[in-house]
Amino acid sequence: MMCVGVWLVLKTKSYRWLLVSFGTVVLINGIVHAVASVLTKSYSPGLVSGLLLFIPLGTITLVHGRERVNRRTFRAGLIVGVLMHLFVVLLAFGFAKISA
Repeated sequence: MMCVGVWLVLKTKSYRWLLVSFGTVVLINGIVHAVASVLTKSYSPGLVSGLLLFIPLGTITLVHGRERVNRRTFRAGLIVGVLMHLFVVLLAFGFAKISA
């Protein structure tokens, strides 16, 4: 899904909101792993990659996206990104309940 999204962003201007959405997902994911480690006072899987890769990459992507889309498109991309991340989290917790 991510590869198709990046390809669409590079090929057409109408899909640039995907850049913002994917950047939002990556940034939220990195922040969630860091916050989980702080709250549990323990190592959370994904902490290192979250701090070193996801947070900087998500931030850079959002800054880059903000420069390339209008305000309305940027907001829409943020909302879609938050909803995408929420969907993945709910899906993961659903599978965790099934396997427990």
